[in-house]
Amino acid sequence: MLKEHERAYILNFPVLPDRFRPAAKRVFYSLLTADPPDGEDQISLHSIRSYFGDLKALILWLDKRWPPDRVTLSEVTPRDLEDYSRHLLATYPASTSARVRHRRAIRILWRWRTRLGSEALRFDPLRLDGWSESKSEKRAENATDRMPEQVLGPLLGWASRFVDEFSADILRAEHCWRQMRLHKVTRKRRKGAIQARLRQMLDEHLAQERPLPGYYGRPNVEHIARTLGCGRKSIDRYADMIEAAAAVVGIAPFSYFDTEITARLDGAPWIDGIATFHLANTSLAHLARHLQAACYIVIAFLSGMRDSENGAELHLMQHSAGSKYA
Repeated sequence: MLKEHERAYILNFPVLPDRFRPAAKRVFYSLLTADPPDGEDQISLHSIRSYFGDLKALILWLDKRWPPDRVTLSEVTPRDLEDYSRHLLATYPASTSARVRHRRAIRILWRWRTRLGSEALRFDPLRLDGWSESKSEKRAENATDRMPEQVLGPLLGWASRFVDEFSADILRAEHCWRQMRLHKVTRKRRKGAIQARLRQMLDEHLAQERPLPGYYGRPNVEHIARTLGCGRKSIDRYADMIEAAAAVVGIAPFSYFDTEITARLDGAPWIDGIATFHLANTSLAHLARHLQAACYIVIAFLSGMRDSENGAELHLMQHSAGSKYA
């Protein structure tokens, strides 16, 4: 089963009595490989596995009643099924759904009779008195009430806004992170050039009264070095310059990507900056997961598909939302 939410299935024929194994194999080989009869749909693997368990119950019951020379399911008589119906009622007195499930599996031997050959039933069980039950239990599947519109409306609205408006800032920071991460210093820079670039950066922070990028209460030298495109050791020698600037403008709680925030919320930037520290609430990792969840909400709500049914869309979503940070 090529679905993440499905488990692997087997048809475990050794659990059946020896004399009925060939008959059971013929039945399930036909269900797995034959084209469906006119008016019938192809049976899913999940249903075939379910039918195996239900027909196993019938076969074990027949094994205790039939003489050894009866070995094919086509020999089942109306009297057999009437007795078996009473057996189901005694076995599952409080579960209509269990009784209906077992009967449905048996009727496959009639509905697929043109494909089952020697194992096909010779009569329609539906014509037997008492085979059908007028009342059935409420199905457990899809029994949970739909989320109310008071919840779905804001959820979808903000998810759409995250995808349509805020995603550009998040993906821009992701691109910046990727460039910083993959950047390699291909040539040594002169001390004077590094000092000049560092002085320019510090002067910009001083002029804008903007705190220096921080990490646990100290200037984030590693972040500064990556921003300038040099190694950390090249910056360490200028620690006095950095400390002097920090004494004037202070140190920010985190380091932020040097990218513009373009999306607006009530006329102001929706976020002050996107942090590089992954544990921060405004970090790229945190926001990328929010964007991934928003993409999922939009796709799932508008399509109604399960995870396994929209694999391509979800793969694209994870790629575009920076799933490396999830």
